[in-house]
Amino acid sequence: QDTTAHSLQLAKMFKGIAARLQRKPANSEELVEAEEYMGDLKDVELSKCLTGVKRDRRNLLFLLEKGHQVNQQLLQAVGSAFDWLQQLTPLMEEAENIVGTERSKLENKLKRERERFISDLDTTQGTIDSFANRGDMKALWDNIESLENTRAHLTHCEETAEQINAEEERLGWTTTNFVQIPNARKNMEPFENLWKLAGDFQKGHTQWTRGPVFHLVAEDLTKQVDNMWRVAYKLARSMKDAMPTAGGVATTIKEQLD
Repeated sequence: QDTTAHSLQLAKMFKGIAARLQRKPANSEELVEAEEYMGDLKDVELSKCLTGVKRDRRNLLFLLEKGHQVNQQLLQAVGSAFDWLQQLTPLMEEAENIVGTERSKLENKLKRERERFISDLDTTQGTIDSFANRGDMKALWDNIESLENTRAHLTHCEETAEQINAEEERLGWTTTNFVQIPNARKNMEPFENLWKLAGDFQKGHTQWTRGPVFHLVAEDLTKQVDNMWRVAYKLARSMKDAMPTAGGVATTIKEQLD
């Protein structure tokens, strides 16, 4: 009875293993899980199962050799467990091939996504670089909107980079350091400061020249103008040689504030 129960338990276990091996991974998490499962199965579980089947067969042979009456249930239980064991090797080979194929698909997909992402980062940097040649105050609000959109896009890029890095880690790759993102933010900073200054100056200038005079407070106005002048001076000085067109906007504002 113990041998029958044990063989039935082994057969049930083998059936579960077979079902698990035939499950196709749908994503990287399931892929890694399947790889770990097969590794543990080959290293530990299969050896235990083999030992169990051998023990039950040995017990059955002992009973037959000693002339004991063996019922059909015992024969079927031991035979079923042995048959399942015989099926596991080809099932494992098939599962390894499936998992290997799925890994290749996921890795190729990740490579394509990473290449597209890097291309997108290069395009974004190109957009930022284009601000060096923007010096038309008539396009002030278009430039401000474009910078805001670029800043929002970089935030989205940071999220995408995290997702790509997480996928790289799951697949056992070295994570990519997307230095383009912090570099882009750094490169965009002077243009953000420039066009913010231009927007503040235009609003202030309208208020100073067209708004009610009695709403102006001399002390506040002086402080506001001085702050704008310092920002304009620093930007004009830093952009003078490398970005003369953009720097010209700061120079014009500074001159109008003089």
